[in-house]
Amino acid sequence: STTAFSHIPEHGFSLFLAKRTKTIHFVRHAEGAHNQANRAAGNDLPVTFSTHGSWDYVDARLTPQGIQQCVTVRRTLLNDVNPQLIVVSPFTRTLQTAHILFGGDRIP
Repeated sequence: STTAFSHIPEHGFSLFLAKRTKTIHFVRHAEGAHNQANRAAGNDLPVTFSTHGSWDYVDARLTPQGIQQCVTVRRTLLNDVNPQLIVVSPFTRTLQTAHILFGGDRIP
């Protein structure tokens, strides 16, 4: 006997399995002030707590370029994406990214 979760190629695709699958999208935050600072310093090493001035970047906000990146992604890539759940870390830049991508037309 076969279970509902077995796949037998000659039986074709099971609609039962299709209804139980989920698509997961991973989105990294857009450009933050810390990314811009790294680029200005000539490297892309992560800012750490031992980096001079690092506390300015611990909870960096999106730059104007980062906000525009989000708007562009929302308009071009997310037309048919209707998430059931959005999971976001508590950093300001990730909250801003999620809000711009999925939270409506207002930009924080």
